[in-house]
Amino acid sequence: AGNRFAERMVTLSDLVIAAYDVDDYQISGLPNWALPNQDLYDLDARSEGEAAPTSDQLRLMLRTMLADRFQLKVHRETRDLPVYYLAVGKNGLKMKEVVPDDGPPAGEKQGSKDVPASVPVRPAGDPSAGRVIQGGIGGFLQLISIFLDHPVIDKTGLTGKYEYVWASQDLLEELRQGKPAPSIFATVQQFGLRLDATKGPVDVLFVDHAEKPSAN
Repeated sequence: AGNRFAERMVTLSDLVIAAYDVDDYQISGLPNWALPNQDLYDLDARSEGEAAPTSDQLRLMLRTMLADRFQLKVHRETRDLPVYYLAVGKNGLKMKEVVPDDGPPAGEKQGSKDVPASVPVRPAGDPSAGRVIQGGIGGFLQLISIFLDHPVIDKTGLTGKYEYVWASQDLLEELRQGKPAPSIFATVQQFGLRLDATKGPVDVLFVDHAEKPSAN
């Protein structure tokens, strides 16, 4: 809120993820007390001036705080780790390609009307239906990454813009319950794509040193 940043009941792992813009599987070397569901902290901070900091400025502030209060020292390396390759299935892509025109950029559509991207499209009598999305494969990759435990690398070779219906209620419920979401593989296959488990280069953040902070 403005120039104030606050977090409640977070672990050092949570703060490192936010400060270095990584996922939990990209962090190695955290002590046991810093892992999820371990020691919890409340954080209150303010930036100089009244303006809200940008995302990059906020991450830099968090890194400075972590070095000062947790004596955190890290370095980055690239390692071959488990990843998923997103590729086109053997029967071909089942997404509709959107042909560019001279009109305004296409958004999500319900019938002939454009609707905001955040508005779910639920046809009458079909509560399981999701929303119609138009976008590149990069956006689809980010969407499915939420439900996977390893990075996803685009190997489709697709560069166009595509339209597809995303219905994720069951997947989200599995995620909320802390379960793996095996149905994401079936979901991907419905779009004529596949996920191949393999190994690939991953940017890893190694924690060289961390200490519990002293009380205020």
